[in-house]
Order: sequence, then structure tokens, then C-alpha cells
Amino acid sequence: MVARLKAHARPVTIDYESGLEGRTAHLLAARRDIFDLRSQPPFVEYVDDAGRNRKHVFDFLATLDSGLRIAVAVKPWQRVIQRRFDEELKLVAEAMPARFAERVLLVTDRHINKTAARNATLFNLFWLHPDDEADAHVLSVAKMMGETFRLGDLMEKSNLGSRAFAAVVRGIYRGPFSADLTLPLSDTSILSARETV
Repeated sequence: MVARLKAHARPVTIDYESGLEGRTAHLLAARRDIFDLRSQPPFVEYVDDAGRNRKHVFDFLATLDSGLRIAVAVKPWQRVIQRRFDEELKLVAEAMPARFAERVLLVTDRHINKTAARNATLFNLFWLHPDDEADAHVLSVAKMMGETFRLGDLMEKSNLGSRAFAAVVRGIYRGPFSADLTLPLSDTSILSARETV
């Protein structure tokens, strides 16, 4: 995927090796508090249960605006159970240097809402193509519509077609709108714009 992140002047490529990793990457990149996101950071050395030296490569290294660094491991839940990966990850976390990351996060298919991930994918696409004029126009129209309204009504009143939809999606993820992102974003989505009134 290609993402716009605060840490970089230009969009960057974030690699992933599975659909689950891709959904995780899109959800992380869409967070308001994300500063940087790297795929396949340098390995962490640790000692396994049998006393053998091992190396673990996290799928992502996320840095938040606060400076907190989170090492992210992505695995299907079935593999976590079958291979006792959560126990291995504890050993990795204990050996992980503080300069690398302060926290470890395990993401499985049980943690991912596929609809929320699709919505995040939409945002990351629209975030790559800023349209300040459309964003400002949609916001000015929303200010006249009250606290809650349908996305389709806002699009219709904005009279910008697909530019309005993209502006609304950017506005949901970066303010001032909010919506239930566990549901597909469509013209029937209910938006809240409390910050605008």
C-alpha cells in the first residue's frame, strides 16, 4: 500500500505479505495518532524456551504522535493457538531493546473488523489525493445541516459528486465528522458533525 504519514514529506510504500497484514496496515495508517509506520523493521534477537538463540521480525513498527513505538506482530488466530505464538512473543518482548519499541501488539483475525478495514482502505486512498477545496465546501454545507445527517444528503447538497464522498471520508478520519466505521460507508451512513456546530 501507499500511505501519507506525518513522518514523511511524500507518500511511502508499506509492504505486507497477507490480506490480514494488509488490513492491519490500512487500519494503522488511518489512525489519527499515527506518526510513522514501517514494515518489516530490523529483527529482534531472543532466546526461546529451549535456550536457543532466535531472531524475530515484526510485521510493522508503528510510531505514535506521542513518540511511543509499538512493535506489531500479525498472525491468524489459529496459528497463534497451534504454535503457541503468544508465548513466543512474550519472550521476544522481554528481550526487545527499549530503543526499538516500548510495546508489543499482537493482531489476529479476531481483532480485525473487515468492514472497518475496508473503510480505512478507502480513507488511505482518498488521503493520497488531497482536495482542500472539496473538504472546505463539504464542511461549510455540513454546518448548515445540524448535528447528524445522512452521508448521501450531504453529498447531494454539496453538489460535488464523488469529490464530496472523498471529502467526507477524509473528514471522518481526520475530523470534523464521525461515523460508525464498523458499517460500510455509503449514502445511508449517519454522520455526526458536533465539532462543526
